[in-house]
Amino acid sequence: VEAYAGTGKSHSTLQFAARRQAAGERVLVLYFNKSMYQEMVVKLAAASPGTVCSTMDALVLREFLRQAPELVEPGESSMFHDVSAGGPAYSALALRRALRISEDDRYKGQLAKHTRQVLNAFVYSADTDVPDIEDRRFYRIRQWWQERQPQMPPFQNHARALWRKVISRAPADAHMKLSFAEVAKCFQLRALVAQNNNSDIDWMRRGLPAGTVLDRITPFAGTQDYSYVVIDEAQDLNPTHYELFVTGPRRARQRIAHALVGDPFQSLYAWRGAKNALRDAKATLQHTLIRLTKSFRFGEEVADLATAVLQRCGDPATARLVGAGPPGRIHHRNDIDCHDWRTGTPITVLGRSNKNVLLAAHEYVAEYLRHGDRTPFIFVRGARGGADMNKTLRLVERLVELRNSGDVGTFGEDTATYLEFVRLWREDALDNIELERGIQMVEARPDATAVIRGIRDMSVETPEEARVVLSTVHQMKGLESGAIRILDDVVKGVADDLGRPQRLPDATLCLVYTALSRAIGDLYLPKALS
Repeated sequence: VEAYAGTGKSHSTLQFAARRQAAGERVLVLYFNKSMYQEMVVKLAAASPGTVCSTMDALVLREFLRQAPELVEPGESSMFHDVSAGGPAYSALALRRALRISEDDRYKGQLAKHTRQVLNAFVYSADTDVPDIEDRRFYRIRQWWQERQPQMPPFQNHARALWRKVISRAPADAHMKLSFAEVAKCFQLRALVAQNNNSDIDWMRRGLPAGTVLDRITPFAGTQDYSYVVIDEAQDLNPTHYELFVTGPRRARQRIAHALVGDPFQSLYAWRGAKNALRDAKATLQHTLIRLTKSFRFGEEVADLATAVLQRCGDPATARLVGAGPPGRIHHRNDIDCHDWRTGTPITVLGRSNKNVLLAAHEYVAEYLRHGDRTPFIFVRGARGGADMNKTLRLVERLVELRNSGDVGTFGEDTATYLEFVRLWREDALDNIELERGIQMVEARPDATAVIRGIRDMSVETPEEARVVLSTVHQMKGLESGAIRILDDVVKGVADDLGRPQRLPDATLCLVYTALSRAIGDLYLPKALS
């Protein structure tokens, strides 16, 4: 099912599940996105009692727990990373020690970070070996090292050695925990063992006397009890999940039918290795194709603009999106006063980066306080109603303190002065995303502490309470709003200096389309899109 934004994907999924369930079939509905799952599990329980709804990660973990409970449950033999504890499955220090990278190495941070990136490319793929550093996905890594030294570090060997440590059951490697993605990867590779097709994966099992996770588990059986498997957001499916939930069961001759549902133009996660399963299934599997092109979210104004972007910045042959929802209004401005958010209807503001979302939030707070009002009114998606802002504030306060004093500080496993942390950040050597964002904020705004404190103090607990909701485009996926303001950074590259539409890379095209298709009524455009 190829379905444009607002065309009824969720409704169609509910109806499909209810009809199959009423016919006595066992139906499994899978989501990658946790927020989408939380919304749909309630609706499915009402519309189709008995239909099983799950995230893909939860189903993989459930199967892992069934097969190898001692590797999941807390204890000495546990190999699974407790996500509630936060942070990565294994730290940068543990990674460096596992690979025997010297703490005196000038580029130890980059070695660890880039090795993790190379390994992640393998983990999220359906490959049986770590890709070579010459792979096109690692252009930025190659460029970074070529600017600094004549010889490229052996990243493929580093990543192979790290993977062997991660899946090893030796007590000495017990601190190298498995993430959700790595558990899924183990199940994908285990299928090769079951087929006696071991030659491609001998390198990861050879010479490990205590055995590996692959030797402890059996082939993935998480779908064997179902007649129908519905996969939503299939345009952004990890190749390992595609193998576990689609091609694997078919290869094992399970009597199973699949319904792959998604919007091919909302593919936002190709950067992490996600594949467009809609396209792959059309090319390789016998199928029935259904296209939903009539949107009930918005009217013809937004639909025409979305079609124009897809055709003029992408493929001219793209099917037209039809607007069948309430009439919309396109506004050719996107300044802070473009919409009466104080006394009129609420507005959602969309940006590309977390930094620009926070800066826009500060702009609203400053304008709000200028009128003397002190009632909380703002919600930043991903900040849990301001709860995460306290954590961000403490981090920013500490960074500002180090900047002003010149003292040495410690964040996680890294100890340095503020200037040294900034140098590491500029050199892409920090393996701590929260620290990176904190430094980025302090460097962008000398008054970063006041900015974050103001946003925290003016935050409400839920988006329903807010006059202004701010979000990255990625975090608004699957959601909608009566009024949408798109920040300039979202549409970078859409038009040249003369206003002529430019052909966009798929990732940018999908980002722009996803942003503008969140609007129900009012849509406020940056100049480039206007």
